[in-house]
Amino acid sequence: MTIKQQGGIFGRNPTFNDVDIEGTLTVNGEPISDFGTMAQQDATSVNIDGGAVDGVTLGTNSAVTEAQVDNINLNGNTISTSSANLTLTPTDHVFVTKGGSSTATLYLSSDKYTGSTGDISSKIVLYSDNTAAWTGTREMVSLDYIGNGADHRAGSLSIKVKKGAADANPTEMLLIDGVRNTTTIQSGNLAFPSGAGIDFSATAGTGTSELFDDYEEGTWTPAITFGGGNTGVTYSVQSGNYTKIGNLVTITCYLVLTSKGTSTGNVKITGLPFSNVNFPSGVSLGRIDNISFTGRIGGNMTSNATTIDINETTDAGVISGVDDTNFSNSSSLYFSTSYHTS
Repeated sequence: MTIKQQGGIFGRNPTFNDVDIEGTLTVNGEPISDFGTMAQQDATSVNIDGGAVDGVTLGTNSAVTEAQVDNINLNGNTISTSSANLTLTPTDHVFVTKGGSSTATLYLSSDKYTGSTGDISSKIVLYSDNTAAWTGTREMVSLDYIGNGADHRAGSLSIKVKKGAADANPTEMLLIDGVRNTTTIQSGNLAFPSGAGIDFSATAGTGTSELFDDYEEGTWTPAITFGGGNTGVTYSVQSGNYTKIGNLVTITCYLVLTSKGTSTGNVKITGLPFSNVNFPSGVSLGRIDNISFTGRIGGNMTSNATTIDINETTDAGVISGVDDTNFSNSSSLYFSTSYHTS
C-alpha cells in the first residue's frame, strides 16, 4: 500500500502493513523524515536524526546488537565515544560490580604510545570541583603509568597529590619503578603510627625484635650537682645533643663552669634525655680541664636513671666519687657516650 500526499480520508484507527511513505510525514505539525528501512517486526537498522524518542527500552525483549546515541556507541560489552571525553555524572555513586565467583577487575588501557621512554600510557585522576569540567590544574590526586621499553610492558607507577589549594599541579610523592625494581619517596616523609615501623622479620635471627620503630634527634641540657645541690653553679657553656635509634641513645655533653657554687658532695651530671635501662653503664670522659683526680677518671650511669656519677679509680683499683673539692670555678668536660633505654 502506498499513502500519497493528501491521500484521502481513512476510518478510525486504521491498520496498515508494509507501508511506504513518499514525501514527508507530518505529526503534530512537525515533519519526520529519513526513517531508514525497517523490517516488519525487528529493525535491522534505524536512523533517527533531529527528533526525540521517549519510552523506548533497548534489549529488554530481544538483544540489541549495537546502538548509537549522539557520540556514544553501545556495542556488545563495549562502550565507546567519538568525542574527546566520556563523562559519567551520577547524583550519588558509581559502582563497578561483577557477578559470579571470579574476582571483579577494573581495566584501564590506552592506545597512546609513541615508543618513547617516559611516555604516560594510562592515567587515573581524582579531582574535586563541581562547578567546572576537569582540567589539569584541578587534579587533586593522579596515578600515572609511565611506559618504558619497546612496548610499554615495563614501566613505573607515579602517585601525585596536590599539597595545597594554591598548588598549580599535584606533586609527585611516590614512584614505583618496575624497571629498576625500586620504590622511591619523591617528596615528603615516610610516617608510621606509634609502635609501627620497618619490619625485618623476613631475615629472622635470634633477637627479640626485628622492628625498627623509632628514630629521634634532639638536644638536652646537661647540668652538674654536688651532693644533689647546685647552689650558685653557673656556666659559660651548657650544651648537649642526642640521637636515638631504636632503643640505643648516643649523647654528647659539653660543660664549662664559671662558678662551682657552694654546694658540696659527690658530682653528678644530670638531665640526660632518656633513662638508662636496667643495668649500669660505664662512661668514658673524653676531655676534662681543671678537675683533679687520682688514677683514672670516668663516669657511671646507674640503672633507670638520667644521671651520670663521676668517679676516680686508683692504680690499685679502688673506686671513689669525685666531689666538689676536685672541681674549680673554671672546670670543664666534654664527652660522648651511648647507652640503652627501654
